[in-house]
Amino acid sequence: EDLFHSTSQARVLPCGHTLHKKCLEQLLGRDTAVHVCPLCKRTLVDHSFTWQQLDLAVACTPLPAELANKTVQMLCNDCHTKA
Repeated sequence: EDLFHSTSQARVLPCGHTLHKKCLEQLLGRDTAVHVCPLCKRTLVDHSFTWQQLDLAVACTPLPAELANKTVQMLCNDCHTKA
């Protein structure tokens, strides 16, 4: 169903994209650690606590010696920063 000619309610996401209300409810109802926009992959809700917990878990996990000097470039879908 075309979103802009639809009689169903729509919601504007924090990233500016628009979804049908029912589609958004289905998306947020999934048992997923992080909920993201299906178009741009930006997070839909504040997950600061989740990221803090993950940072603690990583800090407490010993890194195997063969991976000690490995790096990976990543792009944040929220702030578009490479790290």
